[in-house]
Amino acid sequence: MTALAPEERPGSRPTHAIAAATLAVALLGLAGCALTPAADVVRVEADDSGKTIDLKTGQVLEIVMRALAGRNLTLSLGSVVTPTLEQAGEPSFFDDNIRGAVSGTGSYEVWRFRAAQPGTADVRMDYRLPWQTMGEPTRSVTYKVVVHQATVH
Repeated sequence: MTALAPEERPGSRPTHAIAAATLAVALLGLAGCALTPAADVVRVEADDSGKTIDLKTGQVLEIVMRALAGRNLTLSLGSVVTPTLEQAGEPSFFDDNIRGAVSGTGSYEVWRFRAAQPGTADVRMDYRLPWQTMGEPTRSVTYKVVVHQATVH
């Protein structure tokens, strides 16, 4: 019987393949950073409600809100933000295990808006019961967003 080298054993990966995969993941991570550098994203949460948020054109406002599905509340944009801001994609959901969330529950919603042109917009996020279509929401948070023209160097 011939002994197989570790990289030739069935079910094991060669060391160079693991290194290549690690390098590929690292490069993808760097590419993602190049698309949206951290300085170009301004993150706010519910505790920031009432604050003024200053952005430059091209920056992304990321609003992270607690998902209250267990209380039967849905989150929606409750104000008109155009033409100053443009919604950047659909809201996404994530679990935040650091804050004690249970994996798989979608404990937070993330809404993204790109600063499109100079101006001011009041961004209101509303929590409503599913059958509430009019009237006052159950809970709201509001941010005053001021977009300034980005300077070109």
